[in-house]
Amino acid sequence: MASKSGSSVALDFDGIDDYVNVPVISLPANSDYTIEFWSYVATADLQSERAFYIYGSNIMAHTPWSDQRIYFDDNGVRVDGNYAASMNKWTHVALVSTGTAGGFKGIYLDGILIASNPTGSGSNPASTSMR
Repeated sequence: MASKSGSSVALDFDGIDDYVNVPVISLPANSDYTIEFWSYVATADLQSERAFYIYGSNIMAHTPWSDQRIYFDDNGVRVDGNYAASMNKWTHVALVSTGTAGGFKGIYLDGILIASNPTGSGSNPASTSMR
């Protein structure tokens, strides 16, 4: 679906096979980044699917997995936390990486840090697409 920025367009997913394909993005290796989105997951709809995946970079999130945990993977480093309190309501999700050696990766739900992992591994993004 193509739309102009600020055009007040909403997307409606049926939960079966829908996705948004973002064309090429460029994140310099070891750069800081934050990925934010709103999520509403009903307990009855839990499944083992990923919320997004950035091709060629090993950055992905499962929000939530079938075990009611949210997983954020970045270049072999995993951060995960309990998502159960966020089920059945709109939740703002922010996945943060400082990306540099000795960096930080964290998951925020509604502005509250619920899980983090200080890590010596940076992210490995490249010019790639996101789905």
